[in-house]
Amino acid sequence: MFTVRLPVADPVVPGAAQPADAPADDARDRLAGVRILLVEDDAESRETLSALLSQSGATVTACRTASDGFDAAKSKAFDLLVSDIGLPGEDGYSFMRRVRALPRGENGAIVAVAISAYAGHAERLRSVDAGFDAHIAKPFRPAELTTLLHGLQGRPRDGR
Repeated sequence: MFTVRLPVADPVVPGAAQPADAPADDARDRLAGVRILLVEDDAESRETLSALLSQSGATVTACRTASDGFDAAKSKAFDLLVSDIGLPGEDGYSFMRRVRALPRGENGAIVAVAISAYAGHAERLRSVDAGFDAHIAKPFRPAELTTLLHGLQGRPRDGR
């Protein structure tokens, strides 16, 4: 097995540097003070997403499994949840349903974003049915995620 890496003009890898002419608001401080729970099993993706969100001003708690993410959700307050769907052991849909079963004051009403390699309409609907507020397909540009999270922060979750 081998890997080929090709450069691209417009980065699509989360965490890639922003263009030099990008407005400062695009990355830095966009998520200042926001506490994010990140659940991603792939180590490289988890580290890259953590760096991207941290560079945007967020405080990130990164977990590898749904079980670890659930334990974190029960023990600490978060403003946003970002979770991969394809997790080992327990998928992101099941994880999200367990989070939604928590009391409102214990992250049960947290605004949540699903990230997934599956981009079809059915997958998006399945994410919403499981309790996610938004779905973003991989690969995505760093600004897509930070813009989405910026728009969702502080938003009450559908009357819960």
